[in-house]
Amino acid sequence: MELEEYLEKYFLDASFLDAEKRNGIFSVKIEDNLGVEKLSSIKQMNTSLFADSTSSVDVEFELPYRDDGIKARVRLNFSRKKMYAKLYISAVMPNSREFVLGLRNGLLRLLESQKIWHWIAHPVPQVGGALFVAACILGYIAINFADKKENFYSLWIFLIALIWFYLFFMGDLRPYNVFKSRASDRSDKIWGWLIGGAATFLLFGTLLTLFRRPLLGF
Repeated sequence: MELEEYLEKYFLDASFLDAEKRNGIFSVKIEDNLGVEKLSSIKQMNTSLFADSTSSVDVEFELPYRDDGIKARVRLNFSRKKMYAKLYISAVMPNSREFVLGLRNGLLRLLESQKIWHWIAHPVPQVGGALFVAACILGYIAINFADKKENFYSLWIFLIALIWFYLFFMGDLRPYNVFKSRASDRSDKIWGWLIGGAATFLLFGTLLTLFRRPLLGF
């Protein structure tokens, strides 16, 4: 809804859109397991939540016909199967480059404010490569040099398993684009429990065991 309001205001402020001609400027397509639903505004949704099986949402804005030949079209695509959102802007008008850059920057700021923590599950290639090398080195050391009787050995293995899980499974379990639904709310609660459990294990099962003797003497 904020997206539609922003686009309307941006074009109204630029005097490219008449307040009386706002009907039909938006097109929203929502795809799920049942098919594709087409709306003229996100406000037409009967509920504030998407269906659990929603896989993609397309939002398109197009200026109505103008006698002066000015044209503009904006399309945003959000997909559970892809990282980031896809933004397409075309404009035929005076100073179109400056207009499009301003619109793009404003839309990116709006989208940035909606970002959730799932981006952490999708590291950039440099970070992913560094973690992969680190996991291989840690695994090699654990197999060949680490003493399995040492207190930190369980922590060592836990960290290796955690890195492999993060690299190969976390991204699939936490998609970059998420549509708010009952399923996403349940998933967030479950992940909160899992993260809390992992943190508790890391603290009480490994770190305290490792530092118990030097701190407590037994």
